Amino acid sequence: MQITNVSIRLCKGKSRLKAIASVTLDNCFVIHLIKIIQGQKGLFIAMPSSNKNSKGIYLDIAHPINHETRNMLETAIKSSFQEKVEKENLENQTVEEKPLEFIIVLNFTIKGIKGWFVFIMVYYFFNMKKNELYHSLIMKHYRNPLNKGLRKNDNEKCFIKENEIINCGDDRITLQVCIDNDLIFDIKYEVEGCAILISSISLMSLYVKKIPFIKLQNKIINFVNMLQGTKFKKELLEEELQIFEVIKNFPSKFACASLPWQLLLQIIQQAISNKKN
Repeated sequence: MQITNVSIRLCKGKSRLKAIASVTLDNCFVIHLIKIIQGQKGLFIAMPSSNKNSKGIYLDIAHPINHETRNMLETAIKSSFQEKVEKENLENQTVEEKPLEFIIVLNFTIKGIKGWFVFIMVYYFFNMKKNELYHSLIMKHYRNPLNKGLRKNDNEKCFIKENEIINCGDDRITLQVCIDNDLIFDIKYEVEGCAILISSISLMSLYVKKIPFIKLQNKIINFVNMLQGTKFKKELLEEELQIFEVIKNFPSKFACASLPWQLLLQIIQQAISNKKN
């Protein structure tokens, strides 16, 4: 696959949109509406996208399937843009491949349980402090998940549940919860999946122990509501858990962040039911 033509149209004025590009591949396939946008820290390239809702979320509707293809497109666009700018005697500016500020990029697994699928890149612009906290928290628990590894299930007070997310690659969980006197005294797990799933279950294992079931159920429901962007009570959630509020802007990652909590809620409800019987 070769690039056979690049067309650049400069957009003059005060708009953040500085140029629109189209790229022709092998004289037959054309990608239109590739944009060069002014960010707070410079220009960047944005693939064709559309608004999903009013919160500022953009989903790429055309996205290169691998880094080699993307690099090829970006190199050609940057080169053509610079030539166009020089030709029209405009101020020269460096173009980056992605925004340098206020950005989350979520990578989806490419090889799924039932075959291969193409991921979609999500860009969301928001407060820098939240961005840094979110990335720091996710990577901290992804690299060093707490309470990982199942204990020997020789205790009748331990419950085990398993689940997986079919549409998010190979994400799967085995959750083990040990309960005594309506309190969780230990929680362990095995998990395979994305950074959001792993960090979510790691944090959950830290913040759900020794809480009465009624309060714990409210906490779980409250956390899930927060992920969905519906009304929730901040006072019921620790500050680290509140950082996950940004997930409401990524509906496709809701299942990853919420699955551990939903499994835990099922276990609690099972324990309550067993006690009544």
